[in-house]
Amino acid sequence: MIPQESFIRKKRSWLFAALAVTGMFLFTAAKKAPEAEIVITSPEESGFKTIVFDLGDVLFETSKSTQKSLFIPVILKNPTLLYKLLSLDAKKEFFNILETIPAESKDPIYNKGQRLPLILADWMSGLKTPQDIKFLADKAIESSNFSIAEKNLFYGVSDLMFNPEKLANSQSIVMPMAQLLKKLKLAGYQICVLSNWDEYSFTEVCKKYPKLFDLCDHILISGKEKLSKPDPEFFNKLLNNLKLNPTECIFIDDEPYNIKAAQKLGLKSIEHKSRLETSKELIKCGVINLKVQVQE
Repeated sequence: MIPQESFIRKKRSWLFAALAVTGMFLFTAAKKAPEAEIVITSPEESGFKTIVFDLGDVLFETSKSTQKSLFIPVILKNPTLLYKLLSLDAKKEFFNILETIPAESKDPIYNKGQRLPLILADWMSGLKTPQDIKFLADKAIESSNFSIAEKNLFYGVSDLMFNPEKLANSQSIVMPMAQLLKKLKLAGYQICVLSNWDEYSFTEVCKKYPKLFDLCDHILISGKEKLSKPDPEFFNKLLNNLKLNPTECIFIDDEPYNIKAAQKLGLKSIEHKSRLETSKELIKCGVINLKVQVQE
């Protein structure tokens, strides 16, 4: 939910020109190439029965409009912040602030291979309510040594993350992955969700996207289960509750630590980087076949 540094840099005209030329080339090449239709094999054919999905950065992502609505008003009120953001790693500094907050959790959670502040593990595992976390975060921001403008930015991030309605409204479906999930469901696969997500905002997300969650046979959320990935107990709860054979399950997640934990338990695990890369791995698993249609 915190944009990268490039969000506030001016775009270069030559870059647009290069992208335009590249796009035209790829479009022309694509028109000449034969089309490939994705065919989902049956569980009997692939040998896998259950597909387990993560949510964040797999089926859902933070919308760009949310990022803009967070940054732009603060920058307009505090113009000097624009210059500071060129050298300030806002996400890193915000997490550094959260690191100063005492937490109950002992087991860390991760994002993009980086350990998150333990207070976020409290949040994700339902040990504290979002209101509790926001109170603690805002208090830590207030006592920090940042400028008023920087503090205002961090207050905005805190309000977005720890307000269930706002966090839910910031999430948009990754349509290619949602379409893949639907195809897998229609092909007869059992669809499960195993995700680190707080209970309160997840309830709001379910209200916003009921059709997607109606496709899921079983959903385990860290905030409800009081467990979180990569803790093996969280995976085992899914396996034991549903009496699943891990060798018949495929686990799709974007976090490397979660992938390693699942692999140790015997699940076939796919580190999600894009829909294309995940589809390639599913082809290797025999879950997807490509039927090439030659254009005349």
